[in-house]
Amino acid sequence: MIHYVLPAMPALIFGALQAQISLILFSIFGQTVDIAQVAALSQIAQLFLVLQGSNMVFVEPYIARLSRDRLLATYVRLILLTSTCCVPVVLFAFVSPGPILWVLGSKYEELGSLVGWLVLAACINYLAGLAWVMNGARKWVFWSGKIVDIVLLLVAQVAFIVFVGVRTAREA
Repeated sequence: MIHYVLPAMPALIFGALQAQISLILFSIFGQTVDIAQVAALSQIAQLFLVLQGSNMVFVEPYIARLSRDRLLATYVRLILLTSTCCVPVVLFAFVSPGPILWVLGSKYEELGSLVGWLVLAACINYLAGLAWVMNGARKWVFWSGKIVDIVLLLVAQVAFIVFVGVRTAREA
């Protein structure tokens, strides 16, 4: 079991800290009101993390026991099905953010223009998590790949801060 989990540990630890790393970067370069808005929006994104757990419970064991001849078709079908389910959720978030903002309360009504982008990012993250779980089920997760992922993500974040900045909740 340790041999199976060990290559995924850098990504799991980094994933647990990623939101805090982003918030720390934003708190250094952003303003207090925007920090509160970003933290509030991230509560909506947390709802998608609940769905991530279902991938590990249902999808991972299913993919792990599939025969090789059915693997590619099932992999593609799950990605397409999930993408198809995400499209109406993202469109709803862009067209009618009010019900989603209701979760946060009336203090954050002005964030309506950001909800669609947040839900889009959460759906993309969910799809990436689904692919990661399926890859892990087939033992396609390696040390080098996860370390490269982490380094590239940090480089992208720093480059964004340097070239675009994070002075507002929208930029964050």
